[in-house]
Order: sequence, then C-alpha cells, then structure tokens
Amino acid sequence: MEQILGGLSTFQGQAYKINWLWFLSCTENVPLTLAFDQIVKPYFDKILANGIQAKALTNLRDTLLPKLLSGELRIPEAESVVEEALA
Repeated sequence: MEQILGGLSTFQGQAYKINWLWFLSCTENVPLTLAFDQIVKPYFDKILANGIQAKALTNLRDTLLPKLLSGELRIPEAESVVEEALA
C-alpha cells in the first residue's frame, strides 16, 4: 500500500490513506477485506505506473522542447537523446 501511495502527491496520498484506514476500521470481515484488496490493488498499481511514466515524459519534454524551439537541437539529434533517456 505504501508503494502505491508513494507515487501520489502528499495530499492525494493522505486522502487515499485515510479512506483506506476508514475502510479497514469499518469491516471486521477479513476475507472481505482481502478480496477487496485483490480487486483494488491492480488499479492502484496502474495509477502508480501512470504517475511514474507521466513524470518521465514531463522531464523529457522539459529537456527537449526548449532545445528544439531554439534550433539548438535537430530531430535526428533529439531521437538519440530520447533513446539515451529511455535506456
């Protein structure tokens, strides 16, 4: 759970954590809680993966766009920079 919440902003992470703790405190049915966790975990994993990818793409955009607009970097050169960044 902490890995999933780690990719979210502090406010989002706290909100999810509070909701999760509320859910756990409201249910005494452990099998139900475990079943819920199995259903919801893939969604939180996807949220985390999307957040990581968005951060990487933002960094790449912020690096390449100014250089492309100024003419400092041409498209063939940019392709090699992208390949290096993704490696």
